[in-house]
Amino acid sequence: MRFLIVDDSDDPLKYLGEFLIEMGHDVVGVARNGQEAVELFREERTDAVVMDVIMPRLNGLDALDRIRETDPTVPVVMTSCLRSCETALEAETRGASYCLFKPFDPIRLRKVIRKIAGRGN
Repeated sequence: MRFLIVDDSDDPLKYLGEFLIEMGHDVVGVARNGQEAVELFREERTDAVVMDVIMPRLNGLDALDRIRETDPTVPVVMTSCLRSCETALEAETRGASYCLFKPFDPIRLRKVIRKIAGRGN
């Protein structure tokens, strides 16, 4: 699968990129804010997006809304360091496929990516 990963911090970008590549996927786009994410998604039409909630210029939830306008079916995994039910509920309400909290649990992350890729657990 072709992924777009979005985060304003280097460590999550690097971790997610290496993780996805290790799982056999391609990272075809990297964005550092929600506005870049929307623009890159419209250009690349990736198969899935992994995106942080809190970012400059355009937050992840607002970027999710815009990506959903372009493609209402693309899997979007929202990530956040805010471990709150409100964050997860808001992401789900706005159309996120999954919400993962940082630091990432590699087992949970692998399960989510496999589900998105249609390979079960």
